[in-house]
Amino acid sequence: MPKTRASAKACVRVSPIGGLSASAAKKLLSTSTKPFSRSLHVDIMQCYRSCEGPNGSSFRVHDQGGEETCTSHAATAVHELLTGRRYVVEDLLTGAEADCGSTMDEMTRVMRKTGQRAWLLQAGIEVPSLDRYSLTFRKSEPDLNIVKKSLSAGKPVVAGVTHFLQTVGEESQLTLGNSSNPVEGKHSIVITGFTDLPDGEGGGVLHVLNSHGVKWGGKGAGTISYGFFLAYAIEIHLPVLGKRPI
Repeated sequence: MPKTRASAKACVRVSPIGGLSASAAKKLLSTSTKPFSRSLHVDIMQCYRSCEGPNGSSFRVHDQGGEETCTSHAATAVHELLTGRRYVVEDLLTGAEADCGSTMDEMTRVMRKTGQRAWLLQAGIEVPSLDRYSLTFRKSEPDLNIVKKSLSAGKPVVAGVTHFLQTVGEESQLTLGNSSNPVEGKHSIVITGFTDLPDGEGGGVLHVLNSHGVKWGGKGAGTISYGFFLAYAIEIHLPVLGKRPI
């Protein structure tokens, strides 16, 4: 998660609150008047739990450790889920991570300019490919209908959120009720699915992947309620596959 240095452009400072602010409450209530028709349940991760990816590789949960690299890990995880390859996270590092973390806009610029290498298995050893592969992202306001449409098309979504509890052992099924102790700064997560729950907070949950290893949540995955998303999501980024390889 990015550090909260006021001078760094990638930081988003959040004032501690005991509940929702007026703007967050308004955002929670102002859902789209045109609900997405296809609903109930979608989970992109199901095929990776039961079988190998489309190119014969199984997905591995990312772990950023103590580094400020959640954005590059999130972008790489989406790239891997879409193609079934594993990619070199370091190819997306921009240098901003040492200060305050990078942004998805910077990830897209790097992808367009240099692309990302894939890991290949040669004689039992993983080596980076010579080819580089492209994946860019289209930025959008956090809208549940847009997220659902992308997921229903088989495309995971990167979301920038605040109030996300990241420490192993902390709550991984986040709601407005259990996230009242705010975490300052923005964190990038991958949304992989949704489940509509009429009695749930906001009407359902989004299934998310974190980048703190398999010990966080359920083997690296958790959920956020629709209410949490509408209150604390700052932006979403939708993947657009580019020319392969570049």
